[in-house]
Formats: sequence, structure tokens, C-alpha cells
Amino acid sequence: MFDDLYQEIILDHSRRPQHRGALGEEASHTHLHNPFCGDDIHLWLEFDGERVKKIRFSGMGCLISQAAASMMSELIEGKSVSEAEQVSQDFHKLLHGAEEQARSERIGDLVALGGVRRVPARIRCALLAFESAGAAAGPESRRTQ
Repeated sequence: MFDDLYQEIILDHSRRPQHRGALGEEASHTHLHNPFCGDDIHLWLEFDGERVKKIRFSGMGCLISQAAASMMSELIEGKSVSEAEQVSQDFHKLLHGAEEQARSERIGDLVALGGVRRVPARIRCALLAFESAGAAAGPESRRTQ
């Protein structure tokens, strides 16, 4: 059951996360915590108009939450806010059973997390970074450079 949940790409992103760190005060920042398993994500987004100029995250948590944050960060940096929202929607669909999303090139390495859907308690772990990004990208919290 857990074979594809911990594929090598997931292990690699959790061991060597991309975009780990923080951005300055000019960036939009959110912090979310998953009380069910202890995942904790701080996420910073810096915008250039409607484009995600930079993204960084920090926090602690399970392998799934940290790998998902790394994969998401790698995927949405440089994309427009609407493109990033589409990645989020496609990933949500994948985790809730839409197999066709596994073939979507928009979600890149995130497809490796598709097995999480068979362990419903872990879905929130995989989505925590996306929830943080959605909050940071909202018009009320977005700051542009």
C-alpha cells in the first residue's frame, strides 16, 4: 500500500528540499499548522505583477508535507498566479481520485504523491503547502515588487 507513497522522488524532495528558506518583509507570508499530525509550514511569496517571482518555505513535518512543499515551490516559481492556481486545482483533483490528473504535465513531480489518496489522513499533509500558497497569493495579502 505504501510503496508508491514513498517513491524515490518524494524521498529526494524531503531530503534535499528546493526553495527552503525565507524571504524578506516585502514578501507575502503565511503560516499553517496541521494539528492532526504536527506539520508546520511557513511560506513566503514574492510577486512581480501577476507572476510568482520567488517562493520559499520552511517548517517541520512529515515526509509528505515537506516533499509536497518542495515540489510545489519548484513548480510554481515563475508562473502566473492563475497558472499556479491551476496546478493547485489539478493536484487537488489527483488526490481526490481523478486519475486523468496523473497525466497532466502541469503537476510535474507532484504526480508521485498520487498514492496519498489511498491514505485519506495524509491528504491534508500533501495539501498544506498549497493551502499556504493560496492564502499568501490572495489579493488581501499579496505584495508586488
